[in-house]
Amino acid sequence: MNKIKDEELKKLQGFEHFFKKANETLGELTSEFEFKKSDILRQINDKYIGREEFKKELIKIYGSDVSINTESGNITNLNV
Repeated sequence: MNKIKDEELKKLQGFEHFFKKANETLGELTSEFEFKKSDILRQINDKYIGREEFKKELIKIYGSDVSINTESGNITNLNV
Protein backbone atom coordinates (compact mmCIF):
# COMPACT_ATOMS: atom_id res chain seq x y z
CA MET A 1 0.00 0.00 0.00
CA ASN A 2 1.71 3.20 -1.23
CA LYS A 3 -1.20 5.58 -0.83
CA ILE A 4 -3.31 6.88 2.06
CA LYS A 5 -7.08 6.40 2.02
CA ASP A 6 -9.18 8.94 0.11
CA GLU A 7 -10.88 10.23 3.30
CA GLU A 8 -7.46 10.65 4.95
CA LEU A 9 -6.20 12.54 1.89
CA LYS A 10 -9.26 14.82 1.92
CA LYS A 11 -8.79 15.52 5.63
CA LEU A 12 -5.08 16.25 5.10
CA GLN A 13 -5.86 18.49 2.12
CA GLY A 14 -8.47 20.31 4.22
CA PHE A 15 -5.82 21.15 6.83
CA GLU A 16 -3.37 22.27 4.15
CA HIS A 17 -6.03 24.41 2.45
CA PHE A 18 -6.93 26.03 5.77
CA PHE A 19 -3.32 26.92 6.60
CA LYS A 20 -2.71 28.27 3.08
CA LYS A 21 -5.81 30.51 3.26
CA ALA A 22 -5.02 31.57 6.83
CA ASN A 23 -1.50 32.62 5.84
CA GLU A 24 -2.81 34.50 2.80
CA THR A 25 -5.38 36.32 4.94
CA LEU A 26 -2.76 37.12 7.57
CA GLY A 27 -0.50 38.55 4.87
CA GLU A 28 -3.33 40.70 3.52
CA LEU A 29 -4.18 41.96 7.00
CA THR A 30 -0.54 42.74 7.71
CA SER A 31 -0.26 44.69 4.46
CA GLU A 32 -3.48 46.57 5.16
CA PHE A 33 -2.36 47.32 8.72
CA GLU A 34 1.02 48.62 7.55
CA PHE A 35 -0.64 50.80 4.92
CA LYS A 36 -3.05 52.29 7.46
CA LYS A 37 -0.26 52.73 9.99
CA SER A 38 1.85 54.55 7.41
CA ASP A 39 -1.09 56.78 6.49
CA ILE A 40 -1.77 57.67 10.14
CA LEU A 41 1.90 58.41 10.78
CA ARG A 42 1.94 60.71 7.73
CA GLN A 43 -1.15 62.52 9.04
CA ILE A 44 0.44 62.89 12.48
CA ASN A 45 3.59 64.32 10.89
CA ASP A 46 1.58 66.76 8.78
CA LYS A 47 -0.38 67.95 11.83
CA TYR A 48 2.80 68.23 13.88
CA ILE A 49 4.40 70.44 11.24
CA GLY A 50 1.22 72.52 11.01
CA ARG A 51 1.10 72.93 14.80
CA GLU A 52 4.74 74.03 14.96
CA GLU A 53 4.18 76.59 12.19
CA PHE A 54 1.08 77.89 13.97
CA LYS A 55 3.01 78.16 17.26
CA LYS A 56 5.53 80.38 15.45
CA GLU A 57 2.68 82.60 14.25
CA LEU A 58 1.31 82.86 17.81
CA ILE A 59 4.77 83.74 19.12
CA LYS A 60 4.97 86.59 16.58
CA ILE A 61 1.58 87.86 17.79
CA TYR A 62 1.78 87.26 21.56
CA GLY A 63 5.51 86.87 22.21
CA SER A 64 7.56 83.94 23.41
CA ASP A 65 7.13 84.77 27.10
CA VAL A 66 3.52 83.59 27.34
CA SER A 67 1.73 80.33 27.89
CA ILE A 68 -1.56 79.67 26.15
CA ASN A 69 -4.07 77.33 27.77
CA THR A 70 -5.22 75.03 24.98
CA GLU A 71 -8.56 74.39 26.70
CA SER A 72 -9.66 77.96 27.40
CA GLY A 73 -7.39 80.10 25.24
CA ASN A 74 -6.30 82.10 28.27
CA ILE A 75 -2.87 83.68 28.02
CA THR A 76 -0.52 83.74 30.99
CA ASN A 77 2.56 85.95 30.99
CA LEU A 78 5.52 83.85 32.15
CA ASN A 79 7.54 86.89 33.30
CA VAL A 80 5.08 87.90 36.00
